[in-house]
Amino acid sequence: MSAAIHKRRKRTALITGAAKGLGYELGKLYARAGHDLILVDKNSRSLHRVAGQLEKVYSVQVTTVVQDLTDTRSAEHLKETIDAAGRRVDVVVNRAGYRIYGPFSDRELLRELRMVSAAFRMDPAAGVTGPISLAGLFQTATV
Repeated sequence: MSAAIHKRRKRTALITGAAKGLGYELGKLYARAGHDLILVDKNSRSLHRVAGQLEKVYSVQVTTVVQDLTDTRSAEHLKETIDAAGRRVDVVVNRAGYRIYGPFSDRELLRELRMVSAAFRMDPAAGVTGPISLAGLFQTATV
C-alpha cells in the first residue's frame, strides 16, 4: 500500500507596521518559521525594501500593501484587497500605530483624539475600521 503524501498549505501572517521596529522583527520571525507574509505599512519605500529582504533571505512569498491604517474604512479596505488577491490570513500581527511624545498639556487635543480613534474606531455607520478590527474581519488568531 502506498502512503499518500499531502502537501500542507503554508500559513500566512498579516503584519501591520511591518516596515520597521517590532513589525519588521516579527516579520523576520514568522518568515524564519516558514510563513508566507502579507506586510502592511504606510511607508512604501521601506515596506518594499523589507519585503525584498525577507523573500531573499527566507524564501517565502511576500505580498505588500501600502496603506495608512488610521484612515477611515482602512481595515475593511485591507481585507477587500487581500480577498481580491486570493490570499488567506492565518495570523494577524497588529504593530501599526504611532506615538505622540511630550507632556500631555503641550500636545494638540485633536491629534490625541485621532490617535485613539484610529485604534478603537468601531462605528457601524461609518464601517468597522482601525487596526483593532482586523482580527474580527479576518477571524484569525491575533498577536
